[in-house]
Amino acid sequence: MEAIEKAVVMKYHQDRLGDDRVHALAYKDIRSQQSRMQALLRWGNLSGLTVMDLGCGYGDFKAVLDTCNRNVCYLGVDFMLPFIRQARLNHKNDAHTHFVHADFHSTKLPAVDVVFACGSFNYRSQNQVYLFNLLQKLWQSAGKGMAFNLLQKQAYMHDSVLCGYDLEDIVFFCSTLTPKVSVDRSYLDDDFTILMYR
Repeated sequence: MEAIEKAVVMKYHQDRLGDDRVHALAYKDIRSQQSRMQALLRWGNLSGLTVMDLGCGYGDFKAVLDTCNRNVCYLGVDFMLPFIRQARLNHKNDAHTHFVHADFHSTKLPAVDVVFACGSFNYRSQNQVYLFNLLQKLWQSAGKGMAFNLLQKQAYMHDSVLCGYDLEDIVFFCSTLTPKVSVDRSYLDDDFTILMYR
């Protein structure tokens, strides 16, 4: 993503900071947020693993993780400082939980077991290979696998900030990184989740 595109994304969220938490994070409603997070959990058992949550917002995925996994070491990364500040407050008593204010597009990321991104790649970019380059970078940090969800292309063709992706294109690219790719389209009409394994 170019600097001006990142600035558009930042303004998009800043304009929503006074709204409810879910809307500030660009979800339609709590059901849409929770459905996406539950789809990510279908990656598998995360107990005892290290995970990185890119575009972590307020750290809501950490609470979802803890409902069905034990002893997860969690790292949340977001370039919106207000989100990171609130996430640190929300999870100040959570063991093995850290939040970093950084731009995951340009920051060198640590090695973890599983990389997650819940809707964090759904922003418009003029660079047609932006997402593919980013996925290749993130795959290098993922020791065991990765899971992310994307909006479907046909549902977001005319939005000025958000964009969707063609499922077949994404699956084809992910299959160049690993043959172990699965797809979940069962939870929302306008979204899909990619689950990748080493």
